[in-house]
Formats: sequence, C-alpha cells, structure tokens
Amino acid sequence: MNFIITLTGPSCGGKSTLENSLEGNKIGKKVISFTTRTIRDGEADGVDYYFISKDEANRLIEEKQAVQYVMFGEHIYGSTQAEFDRIYAETNVAIVVVEPTGVTQFAKYAEDRGDCFLIRYFVTNTTQKLVERMLLRYGCNVAENKTTIFAKRIEHLLKVEVWWGRDTEFYSIFILNTIEEKQEACKEVNSHIERLICAFK
Repeated sequence: MNFIITLTGPSCGGKSTLENSLEGNKIGKKVISFTTRTIRDGEADGVDYYFISKDEANRLIEEKQAVQYVMFGEHIYGSTQAEFDRIYAETNVAIVVVEPTGVTQFAKYAEDRGDCFLIRYFVTNTTQKLVERMLLRYGCNVAENKTTIFAKRIEHLLKVEVWWGRDTEFYSIFILNTIEEKQEACKEVNSHIERLICAFK
C-alpha cells in the first residue's frame, strides 16, 4: 500500500516546515510540484519546483499526466504521475503541500489507483501569527515596488486561507510555533502511518 500525506493550510502556517521535517525524519519523500511561474532567487529547478512553460503545463493536463493542478493568479501549479512514480520507486509515502482543491483531486487519484491511501493534515496558526510571519517573509518586497502583489497575498490570506479546512475532514490540525511542537507533529504522523501500515497488512 502506498500513502499520500497532504499538508494543507494558510500561507506562513508552517506547511513547508513540517514537510521538510517529515522528510528529514525519513517518514516519506516530498513531492516536487511543477509551476509555470518564473524561478526566484535561491530556488533550483528540480528541487523547489519543476519550472515549466504554460504550454507544457497545459499539455500535461490535457494528456491527464497531471494528477492535481490549480491556477493561482496567472500561474499553474500541479503534480504529475511521473513524480509519484519516482517517489514510490523509493518509498511508499509521498508528502505534498497542497490547497483544499488539491486534497479533493488527490482523494480521487488515490481512489482511482486502488493501491493508495490519502492522509490529510491541516497546518495553521492564529491569524495574528500568520500575518506576522507573512510580513517577515514578504515585507522586503515592498521596497522592490511589489506592494500590489504583497497586498494581494495579505488579502487572500485574510479573506480565503484562514477559512480553509472548515468543510474538509482532516486527521489532525497542527499549530507549529516551537521545535517541540514540530517534533510532536512528526511523531504523530509517523505513528499514524505505522498504524495504517499494520491495518493494511
């Protein structure tokens, strides 16, 4: 049996932190998504994302090679069947950060495969903490005349993302502020997977 761990939650909630921690603890391998946006300073192709053209992304979608995808602004983000094949050749646990619509798409993907089980987690924090983290992360963009982009991120966080999870069932909700909370989250995920593996034997 293969597993997909989805990590969903608002921006700056701690999804990537938990994803990296789970992979670092060898609980699974993280899925590298594709995107049509341009590469940013400090990013590497094939490490942070697969950076592809919009034409290539549309081809993957049309040929049903994209098992999950979403439009965010002008850009397409998604995950491919080839990426899951790569991960399942190494381990039976794939870890992916994804929005709520992506969770629904992965649920259908897991059901269609028949040999895959979806585990959904939600990673969030207080609204104040989320905004504080976003200011720290993106505040430098204001000096680069990117105030419109920054304002849209804040607006989306406050109007949309803080409400994510209200209509979706998640196995656990994590709030990560300390190293201890991150470690406990990893332990809980690992324990959950071990129980499921035993159940499927």
